Amino acid sequence: MAIAIASAITAGQSGIAQATVHDVINPSGTTLIGGSIGIFNPNSDSIGTLSNSGTIIGSSIGIQNNSSITELDNNLGGTISGGSFGILNNFGSIGTLSNSGTLSGAKVGIYNNGSTSIGMLVNTGAISGVRNGISNLGSIGTLNNSGSISGDQNTGIYNTGSGSIGTLSNNGTISGATVGIYNTGSITELDNNLSGTISGDNFGILINGGSIGTLNNSGTISGITAGIANNASIGTLNNRGTISGITAGISNDASIGTLNNSGTITSSGTEGIHNGGSIGSLTNSGTVTGNAGIYNTGSIDSLTNSGTITGQYAAIYNDKLGTLGPITNSGVIAGAIMNEASQDLNINGGTGSTFGLLTGFGGGTDIGDVGLITNTASNVIFGSGNQLLNDNINVGSFKVSNQGTLLVNNSITITGNYDQAANAKLLIGVSDSAVAAGTASDSGYGRLVVTGDANIASGSSVGLVSTHTYGFAQGQRYLVVQAGGAGTNYNADTLHYSVAGYDVSGTSVVDGANKNLVLTVGAVQSVTPPVTPPTSNGPINRANTADGTASLAGLFNYQGFNADLMNVFNAAAANGSTAAGNKAGAQLSPTANLAAATQGSVASTVQVLNVTSAHLEGLRGGSTGVSTGEGPPTSGLWTQAFGGTAHMDERDDIAGYSARYNGLLLGADGMLNDNWRLGGLFSYTKTTLNNNGNNDGSSADVKSYGLFGYASYNANPWYLDLSVGAVQHQYDTQRQVDFTGVNGTAKGSHNGMQYTASAQAGYPIDLGASMANVILTPIAGLSYSTLRQDSYTEKGGAGTALHVNADNLNSLKSDLGAKLARAFATSYGSLTPSAQLTWRHEYRDSALQSVANFSADTTGATSFSSTGPKAV
Repeated sequence: MAIAIASAITAGQSGIAQATVHDVINPSGTTLIGGSIGIFNPNSDSIGTLSNSGTIIGSSIGIQNNSSITELDNNLGGTISGGSFGILNNFGSIGTLSNSGTLSGAKVGIYNNGSTSIGMLVNTGAISGVRNGISNLGSIGTLNNSGSISGDQNTGIYNTGSGSIGTLSNNGTISGATVGIYNTGSITELDNNLSGTISGDNFGILINGGSIGTLNNSGTISGITAGIANNASIGTLNNRGTISGITAGISNDASIGTLNNSGTITSSGTEGIHNGGSIGSLTNSGTVTGNAGIYNTGSIDSLTNSGTITGQYAAIYNDKLGTLGPITNSGVIAGAIMNEASQDLNINGGTGSTFGLLTGFGGGTDIGDVGLITNTASNVIFGSGNQLLNDNINVGSFKVSNQGTLLVNNSITITGNYDQAANAKLLIGVSDSAVAAGTASDSGYGRLVVTGDANIASGSSVGLVSTHTYGFAQGQRYLVVQAGGAGTNYNADTLHYSVAGYDVSGTSVVDGANKNLVLTVGAVQSVTPPVTPPTSNGPINRANTADGTASLAGLFNYQGFNADLMNVFNAAAANGSTAAGNKAGAQLSPTANLAAATQGSVASTVQVLNVTSAHLEGLRGGSTGVSTGEGPPTSGLWTQAFGGTAHMDERDDIAGYSARYNGLLLGADGMLNDNWRLGGLFSYTKTTLNNNGNNDGSSADVKSYGLFGYASYNANPWYLDLSVGAVQHQYDTQRQVDFTGVNGTAKGSHNGMQYTASAQAGYPIDLGASMANVILTPIAGLSYSTLRQDSYTEKGGAGTALHVNADNLNSLKSDLGAKLARAFATSYGSLTPSAQLTWRHEYRDSALQSVANFSADTTGATSFSSTGPKAV
């Protein structure tokens, strides 16, 4: 029998009841309203196909099945609803339940009671309940959802303790006010596919009993508390999508056999993965992130990472009650690793050319990215494979054991002891910008700093590798391990050393309380070894100027272990051309900078004497030397401001400079008798100098304070000017060093004291009216000056700072020349232009001799001497 509803059925208890029919068809536009049940299929009765495209309503239940329905279709546009349940499968069976319309209940949309079954449930429409979208106490063979299943107050799908679902596949949306899917029964396989979303305000999926055999996620599972919370059993959890929660992405307090992640597991608040139960194997090739990436208080038998595990508090945290098996890392673990348990922390690395990265939360490999491994209750063991270690390690009184390959690109501190096995390898990465910032923490190449004992087994390997394009060079030295423990033993003579293209050797050196392992780069390796081996492993001095050769030779004598100065040494040794060697040598020498400052200060003193001479000449009545009928003032105060510029090109392979100076003179003088005038003055001069050429960027500022006495004897027509003076110079120098691998400014301050005496005689001759009363004055002079500069020690400079010894500069000059002058009367007074030509001869060798050594060298082995340009 078939029932077709033409328009509407309204009945008291049930719309249709106690009928054995083949088909029930409720077409579109029709309404079937029962009293408490829209359609009731009682015991022993059956319905072949129940198809609804209209509306079926029951005040309690839309459709109740107590027997069997072969196929129940709620088609597109169809509505099934009930005051309690949309569909109640109660002691019966439904072969296929298909919903493309709307199916709802004030309590539950579909309620599959105990001892009942639904062979296949397919939803492309909307299933909803005020409490639960679907409650299953019986069995559902397959549940496919590409529509929406929702529980407004509780759960989207609730699979209770007696309930079982064979396969649950979601391509749509499953949501609940508290939980998306709540399982206390059994689900053989749960697939949340690429377009699927499972969410709940508390949990996306909550397993609070029973089991899920396999949980596959390629879509999104989210919950405010946790994306997935497991308090029972999950056989295998495969995530290719996103699992997220504020407290945890995945929270496991029971059992997960295998957890594989190639997607994203994330917590915006606390833990990406929280494990208080057991996980057999955890494999990550995607991203696990949270304030703690993985937080373990239970047991994880093995952890394999080829993706990224990161956390601001900790990438991996293992509680003292937790058990953490070996970590195999060929990916990135970014953030602290904390192991408070007493079992050793075992970390294996990548294979072949792949290096796992252990670093700080930033995820990079620079010095600012260095993280921390804290493991003070046991040992840290780096087993087989390759690791780039960018974490400091604190093992307390325990040890770090290297049994594989460790690459270290920054200065890494091990608080505790370090052991390296015979088949292990330590690689030191060297960057292109070694010590560019001038701090010990930014050394530019890797190093292990061990607070306790460091022991490297005989036959073990230590090598240098360039992290980019850094050029190694003969003679460079690298401090690769520094240990403070008395039991340190490097077995330096029996280790295997390597650097691409060069021979390299290692030495164990005691430096105060530390014992250091130092590698020295030797000669270039040849394909065919030379018959005679090189006699020296020292660096090659590329400079060919006297100044550059001297400073580099001093530098290359350094045998100490100051990190900054060693990196200057290595950078200078890497210069590959004469031009680069000359530039580096010039910048490492004080000569150009100091010579410019010295010559500038001496020139300012000469300018003071020239202004004084002009003052006396004016008092003689101009440049005539012949009486004008007006006598000069017998005494008075005078002041004169002056200024100017100077420039010197490169001379004797020393860079030139440009200078600006300005000053002020305050003087007083008076007539002693008709012929002699005596006076004194105070001078202040400020000179600013800037080097050019190879020393471009270097500069100096000089402040000079002088006291002078002067006298003039006027025999009319000839005269004699005399002066003596003392000048204190205050020098502030800035020496810029900027070549590949080094960038810094060394600053120095020191004083100098200059004493000077001079005499100049002249004989003015009036050439007469026929020569327009031009005055010709032959001039002869002699001057002496001595300048003593104090020693000083520079500061800063990224390891290039120097200690410069005190020095004396003496000068004895003679002048022979003549001056032509003519006075012109104007309405403003007399105007006297003049021209002078003088031949000057220096009797002393006035070139500045600088003796210096690098300030970080306490032995003086780097001392060198260089000569400045000779004065003109």
